[in-house]
Amino acid sequence: MQQPVSCRTIGSRIAGWIEKAYPAIFLLFAFGVSFIKFTTVVSLVLLLVLFPLQILLGGRLCRTNRWFALSVLQYLFIIALSLAYTHDMDFGYRAIRFCSIALVALILVEKLPSRPMAQRILHAFIAGGTVLSLIISYEGMVKHIVRPSHVWMGVHAGNLLLFSLVATVSLLLEADSRRKIAYAGAMTVQLFAFYLNGTRGAWIAFALILACIPFLVLKLRTLWKVAYIAAVVLAMSLVTRGTYFQTKLHEAVTDVRQYGEGVSDTSLGGRFEMWKASSRMFMEHPLIGVGAGDWVDEFQKITRQSKASAFLMQFNQPHSIYLEALSTRGLVGMASLLLFIGYPAIYVWRRKGRETAVFRSVVLFSTLAMLISGLTDTLTNVRFVFMAYCILIGVGMSAFTSADRNNLHCRKTERYDETG
Repeated sequence: MQQPVSCRTIGSRIAGWIEKAYPAIFLLFAFGVSFIKFTTVVSLVLLLVLFPLQILLGGRLCRTNRWFALSVLQYLFIIALSLAYTHDMDFGYRAIRFCSIALVALILVEKLPSRPMAQRILHAFIAGGTVLSLIISYEGMVKHIVRPSHVWMGVHAGNLLLFSLVATVSLLLEADSRRKIAYAGAMTVQLFAFYLNGTRGAWIAFALILACIPFLVLKLRTLWKVAYIAAVVLAMSLVTRGTYFQTKLHEAVTDVRQYGEGVSDTSLGGRFEMWKASSRMFMEHPLIGVGAGDWVDEFQKITRQSKASAFLMQFNQPHSIYLEALSTRGLVGMASLLLFIGYPAIYVWRRKGRETAVFRSVVLFSTLAMLISGLTDTLTNVRFVFMAYCILIGVGMSAFTSADRNNLHCRKTERYDETG
């Protein structure tokens, strides 16, 4: 006689089917985030729906890295808590939508089955970045579009390329000679588009990441470190002599000079006004800020009082992850942001090993990219750029979580053998 199947058994089977679907969704997500918006959005929705559904149906979280889960969840909680004193709930829900993307990092840590799958996701991510680079190069060189690309806003495309370069450099440093050629080729294409795109904050972030490589990754003697830094400085000096770079530099200098003369309707002038307004919000509400959804309303009030140009009214974020946290969530929000960004780097810092070297570099370089480029752009509020960051952090941390899980399993087995 056939035994009836319980609801719990059915739920466990469905949870198992969902878990098997994760690798395909991850690959679509990784490639789509750098190129195809529709694929990215669909993959993101599937991830954010299926993850809690699987847990409810009987899936389990990996408890060995619970501090990473807490670093992500506390970030979401602080933003959600700030909605309690937010007046403009339209922008408040927008903040929740953006910060929910942070769950992607946690999903990757919990559900990526192996390091080979993690590396395949990095390859898909680089492929997407290379395709985006080709589009940017075509638009800039053939169509003569200023600040390409057409697929994304120029500054967002630049930050996406920054994270794609982070992944490419990480793989290049640890690859064998045959694969180094392929990674070097992809990096060359991406660097050309990166230069052509002209996102100055991303340029600075990548330059500093390159300068940090011998101190964070490579084991070099002091003399070789000095030689490496000299080579990087020489390469940068050659780049800065280019006509395009000089144009961008002249633009920045002109913006600063005009701002000193009272003109704020420029790229840098607008940022200076946003930073001043955000600082004022923080000084008036230092502990908890004005609320995650109220930055726009407060900014427009301050802007009207200062009789600044209507040019500033189009902005809905302060162009700095730090000032965004301070102005909307206060010191509490700033501490939450630093824990969220800093914990992965702290976790991998002392975990050096040949098998996880690529993923360690991915986490460290991604953290640096977010911390440096975030000085001049609110990357946590730019959906696809924040997705790219969370993918890299999640993929990088997953390799260490699986290693720790295996070590924990071995220790438990040894204790069982000793006692049993």
